[in-house]
Amino acid sequence: MKTILGMMCAFLVVASTYAEEKPVAKFDDAALKGTWTTVKGWNNGNKVEEANLEGDITFEKGVITIKSKDITHKMSFKIDPKGKPMHIDMEGLDGPAKGFTTVGIIEVEKDSMKLAYAFPGGKRPTAFESKKDSMVFYFELKKKK
Repeated sequence: MKTILGMMCAFLVVASTYAEEKPVAKFDDAALKGTWTTVKGWNNGNKVEEANLEGDITFEKGVITIKSKDITHKMSFKIDPKGKPMHIDMEGLDGPAKGFTTVGIIEVEKDSMKLAYAFPGGKRPTAFESKKDSMVFYFELKKKK
């Protein structure tokens, strides 16, 4: 009887441990894939003028291409879906950001995206905002149809 009771207690402990652990959701890269446009932006707490938001941002497997009227940036990126919110690490491949690395957070819901990232060398933001003197960029994007 003691053996059965001990086994039942052990089973309950193991079962409750697994019940408390929630599996980490896998991030579907397809949610990012495509062309996006920036609808709002802040740089170090200052609102970015609409004219400076014009252009297309294309996400393909591991590469972001930002095309504006006169500049093209290419960056590699990696997503860590375990971060809360998800983490994104980026490195400039071509254009003015070539050789720079930055860390940020990203959230994608259907055709909307929030992206906040530090100035190169800065700490990863913890919220989707850009306060004065925060050294953080924050953008809201919509997927083009």
